[in-house]
Amino acid sequence: MNTIGKMIGAVKHTFSITNDRDEKAQLTVSINFDTAKDEDIKGWLVSNRIIAGQRPWRKLSKAELLKLDGTVFIAQSIGQKVKSAEEVKQEATTAFDAMSPEQQDQFIKDLEARKGNK
Repeated sequence: MNTIGKMIGAVKHTFSITNDRDEKAQLTVSINFDTAKDEDIKGWLVSNRIIAGQRPWRKLSKAELLKLDGTVFIAQSIGQKVKSAEEVKQEATTAFDAMSPEQQDQFIKDLEARKGNK
């Protein structure tokens, strides 16, 4: 089936490219999707999003990466920065340290109450 390609039609795109001789050129090309199969377009989209996701995922530990297995990602947000467990812990510690002693006491009480409810 090629309904997605017919809906997309031709798309114009401008980009820069540097060849093996370090010569840079700016091009504008059109890609016509009219005859592309739906399965092919879906595959191209997924490949693009996986490449975008790999950039921030490289900063995660193997254990954190394995936790991503089976996750459903929103296409628009897949390339956004992912915080490691260490980064989350550091941010929480910084926020806690910025609290007054009274706020820290209340925070601890709230956490203990939540822990008791589970």
